[in-house]
Amino acid sequence: MIKPIPKRPLIPILTDLLEYRRAANDTIAYTRNIVDRYGDVCEASFTGIKNYFIQDPEVIKEILTTLGPKMQRTMLFRAFRKFLGDGLFTSDGDYHRQQRKLIKPAFYPQRIEGYAGIMAACARTEIDTWADGQMINVAEAMTRITLQVITQAMFGSGLQPHVMAAARHTLTEAFGVMNVLVQNPLYLYCLDRGIRVPIIRKFYRLKAELDQVVYDIITAYRREGTVEGKMDLLSMLMEARDEADPR
Repeated sequence: MIKPIPKRPLIPILTDLLEYRRAANDTIAYTRNIVDRYGDVCEASFTGIKNYFIQDPEVIKEILTTLGPKMQRTMLFRAFRKFLGDGLFTSDGDYHRQQRKLIKPAFYPQRIEGYAGIMAACARTEIDTWADGQMINVAEAMTRITLQVITQAMFGSGLQPHVMAAARHTLTEAFGVMNVLVQNPLYLYCLDRGIRVPIIRKFYRLKAELDQVVYDIITAYRREGTVEGKMDLLSMLMEARDEADPR
């Protein structure tokens, strides 16, 4: 006999107000509490959408492999799609498999070794700014390191300093706005439905700025003919070709 999936108590609206922000902002602690109280699988609805917290490794494997092609992205991922486009993280089905195939060279062993070097160098650069006895906000420090890693891994170290600084600044603002959106179901709904309240308008402004930075870098790469042989992710993606599409 199959046991029913336990549900955590739900009081409409009140539960969302009390728990949604914690689930979005302190996910690990919130998830651990759910697992401790209800076991390896639990249904927890937010804003009328069923969510499932799954801890069992075999169930996770089944979902990600056998059932993976049948899964569809939720509103949260549709919101991220507005920022990240229809790529590996946000796409579904056959298109997702196509994206995985195109991005595969980015995870070859020699590239992973290169990323490790970038991560170590960025961490060292951050640590070198610290002074003895200084109080450090670790979350903010990790955010700075992450943004450094993203810009250097994506665009390489050959860009002019002002271009790298512009990319980091826009990324910092954009990720900050995305964090605010993710923590508020009303903002997510507005983003998903294209309702342009002030923070949504700011989101699209930052996205346009970041797109322009990337397009300018791509134009420079093509003008200078510097794509071939470069090790940054952008160059790799520009060289990627879909075997099923001869263009």
